[in-house]
Amino acid sequence: MPETSKTDHGISENNGVGISANGAPLSRQVTVALTPEQYERLFFQPSAPRRGDLAKKFANPTLLGLIGFLVPYTSTILILCGFQGAVPPQSLVGIGADYYFFGALAMNLAGVAEFILGNTFPMAIFIVYGSHWGSLAYQQDPIHRTTDAFSELGGQYGAAYNASQGFHNVSMVLASFVFLIGTIRVNFLFTLTFFGLVMLFAFIAAADFNLAFNGVEADIEHIDMLLRVAGGFGFLGLISGWYLAILTACEAVGIPCPLPVFDLSSKVFPTNETTVSTSQTIGPDCQNGPLSNNLICDVYASPPERAAALVAAMETQEKLDNLVSKSKGVPRLGLPAYNWWGEALHGVAGAPGINFTEPFSNATSFPMPLLMSAAFDDDLIYQIANVIGNEARAFGNGGVASVDYWTPDINPFRDPRWGRGSETPGEDILRIKGYTKHLLAGLEGNQTQRKIIATCKHYVGYDMEAWGGTNRHRFDAKTTMQDLVEYYMPPFQQCARDSKVGSIMCSYNAVNGIPTCADTYVLQTILREHWNWTGSNNYITSDCEAVADISENHNYTETLAEGTALAFANGMDLSCEYSGSSDIPGAWKQGLLNTSVVNRALTRQYEGLVHAGYFDGTAATYSDLGIEDINTPKAQQLALQIASEGLVMLKNDHTLPLPLSNGSNVAMIGFWANDSSKLSGIYSGPPPYLHTPVWAGERLGLNMSIASGPILQNSSVADNWTTKALNAAQRSDYILYFGGLDTSAAAEGFDRTDISWPSAQVDLITKLSQLGKSLVVIALGDMVDNSPLLSMEGVNSVIWANWPGQDGGSAVMQVVSGAYSVAGRLPITQYPADYTSLSMLDMNLRPDAISPGRTYRWYNESVQPFGFGLHYTSFDAMFSASKGLIYNVQNIISNCTYKYQDLCEVAPIEIAVTNKGNRTSDFVALAFIKGEVGPEPFPLKTLVSYARLRDIDGGVTNMASLPLKLGTLARVDESGNTVIYPGEYTLLLDEPTQAELKLTITGDATVLDKWPQPTTHI
Repeated sequence: MPETSKTDHGISENNGVGISANGAPLSRQVTVALTPEQYERLFFQPSAPRRGDLAKKFANPTLLGLIGFLVPYTSTILILCGFQGAVPPQSLVGIGADYYFFGALAMNLAGVAEFILGNTFPMAIFIVYGSHWGSLAYQQDPIHRTTDAFSELGGQYGAAYNASQGFHNVSMVLASFVFLIGTIRVNFLFTLTFFGLVMLFAFIAAADFNLAFNGVEADIEHIDMLLRVAGGFGFLGLISGWYLAILTACEAVGIPCPLPVFDLSSKVFPTNETTVSTSQTIGPDCQNGPLSNNLICDVYASPPERAAALVAAMETQEKLDNLVSKSKGVPRLGLPAYNWWGEALHGVAGAPGINFTEPFSNATSFPMPLLMSAAFDDDLIYQIANVIGNEARAFGNGGVASVDYWTPDINPFRDPRWGRGSETPGEDILRIKGYTKHLLAGLEGNQTQRKIIATCKHYVGYDMEAWGGTNRHRFDAKTTMQDLVEYYMPPFQQCARDSKVGSIMCSYNAVNGIPTCADTYVLQTILREHWNWTGSNNYITSDCEAVADISENHNYTETLAEGTALAFANGMDLSCEYSGSSDIPGAWKQGLLNTSVVNRALTRQYEGLVHAGYFDGTAATYSDLGIEDINTPKAQQLALQIASEGLVMLKNDHTLPLPLSNGSNVAMIGFWANDSSKLSGIYSGPPPYLHTPVWAGERLGLNMSIASGPILQNSSVADNWTTKALNAAQRSDYILYFGGLDTSAAAEGFDRTDISWPSAQVDLITKLSQLGKSLVVIALGDMVDNSPLLSMEGVNSVIWANWPGQDGGSAVMQVVSGAYSVAGRLPITQYPADYTSLSMLDMNLRPDAISPGRTYRWYNESVQPFGFGLHYTSFDAMFSASKGLIYNVQNIISNCTYKYQDLCEVAPIEIAVTNKGNRTSDFVALAFIKGEVGPEPFPLKTLVSYARLRDIDGGVTNMASLPLKLGTLARVDESGNTVIYPGEYTLLLDEPTQAELKLTITGDATVLDKWPQPTTHI
């Protein structure tokens, strides 16, 4: 994404958010009378929309149900009315049972289909009346001899038989009355039908009870009159029923049928809550607008058909206008403008496509992803992503945002200086993939429609902003095929191949000389072909201004028009841009951009929106999400929980937890102790609140002395903080120092040059450590070299808090006070300060003559390693197996049902974890593997499985199974092939290692994934 200085967070009236094609607010409610064509769609359509394929499997059952009702009903009414040629009305035995059986079968089938499709009202109608016809079919069929049971009681003229029939018809009176009440807000025809049914069953019941009371002495003429009156009322329902059947048949085949249905929705109980409204908060007006007759608005059509129909209706200039992030829409067709640029990295965030206006003025702000990853709690990540997805969709439904969001950032955190490293889940591939899998499931939802369209970014090899005279717009990430496949590609494999994410963003940089947004090998060969990311709804967006970089910074083409055309031709579908970031008109005029490429790009975009219910209005699966789904108590609880779980304790000499109580004297010192603006990090939206440590301390009843402190100042800057801080500390029993870094040290657009503690902060911490009081340091922001603090005797404890989000202060104070037992683990390596001598532009991971290696797999001189984290108790972790494990590759593969062999499951690793202390605590189990097998050099170790074990009580042993997949045991060779090599390995448990277990892999070396090799690029 572009530098923050360029980002325009303001939204104008006509930016495509909350504005319809004609400029009217989309959220306005409009009450209208229904046309016949709209009748069946509105009142028999399911509350949850159907994808085209589902609709075709279950079709529209309404017509079947109506016909099933009307066929036996017609015969019944004609007989009751005594029409010439009909059987006299004294008995209905003259109607063959097959009529009723047909009606029962048709109506019950329709009722089941309505149930599947989510239609409560018609489902109840069809099944109730279908069951009624079924009972009559059974009764009228002579083979069942139903009246024989009453032969000794007078038969069909006896009191017992007719009383039972009377009570049956009374129950149908009541059922019909219930349905009548439900129709008085729909239309007059429905009301007329059910009024007729109520009276029909009432008079038939009267005739039944007359026979039951008088028996053979009953007045047949009076009974005949009652049945004729019943038939008369029933005739009302007969006429209106067939009228509705005609309308429904016309609707089913698309025949215009300009007959009224006499809408009552604006006449009966016309309140805001119950008014039938055709307004839609997102998308075009599919009820009355120009697209209402286009297939894009037909929920029964398949998504590809719908998207193709919309694109086919667009003129050339209209198509070109909608290939960019700030799409103009098509006013002629009623297609609103649409801004594709939404952000939701750790909550709905500021972006050109999002407008934080009342009542959508804030959103839940979770910690930065790096801290959330430190919890190693994928179940919690899913819950958080579900909240973010709900809130993001609620913004979209409210007309103040789009339904696609450019999140998550899953580039591996290769270099500690990277300004955007905290946007990611960390440096380890398995951790990134696990985080990403659960995050995407929560964001996009698990229904047939997507809650939102998530976008995995930045594909691929992007992990620097500006260093050594170059920047991300010009950077060429020169990588070996081995490193590319083993490290830089796998997070996107998870997104594309395994999670089938809706969208992917190509990055600014080039990879091995070719800009990623113009690289057919990256976008087509790998992404779409090798990873089978072939859904016609999957679109690729560029990062903002990345198209311009192709020609202007990478010099890969001579002109902007050529670069634009090349990007679209090679697989990109949307250009994120400011003015002048691409030259789509020039590419078209010069014949560089052809119609098939334009249509392909637009079809992918719009089908993506179809899958998100954008064109389905209030019938979309997630259309019910609204303002009440934002900042819920559950969301607030999750924000606190993940912040607490993610905190990592890096030093503790038994000082923590502090024995704090009401009135405890505590010094709260440091730049973020009482500054709420420091808690959120980058890509944050306005939260409902920001609770600082001081705020949380007030809730604990602490007697606090508060002083601020330096941030990035060095020792030569005028000191206006030390005296105040020391005075505050001297008045207190405990000192909490809130230091570290804020976003002025590094963020999007600029990297760090120094990874050590700012010298002014070290000076202040040193002075505080000399007071002889308990001193706890809580570090905000990106990781720094903690060596001075770890060796400083007067610093008792160190906690890393990254950016803990809206309730970060509460989380920190929970941990410090012992209300929560810290259990987070570092998701990155803590490098020494001199690591900055290594070039950021060096993408090689393995150690060589000029590089000591990168990440915990290849670098062995860390200050504190990946996976490190202390607890308030002590744990023993061991493997359950007393002997080594043996896996045979061929046996595993032969029993595997996965399409991709790297996903084949092997026997899990069984472990036992014992809490040796007295304090209940979580424990993150980390299992690594090492072995001198496969291509050299050999990694020091590799994470193969992890799990967060919850609430282990003191003295208790918890057993756990750590899942294992074949791909995690494999290596990548020099050509990029993923290979499982037989040999001797060692499993390692915990960091630092507490237990080892021999693992033997037998069988033949097997290629699990043969990597496609690049060819000449065009």
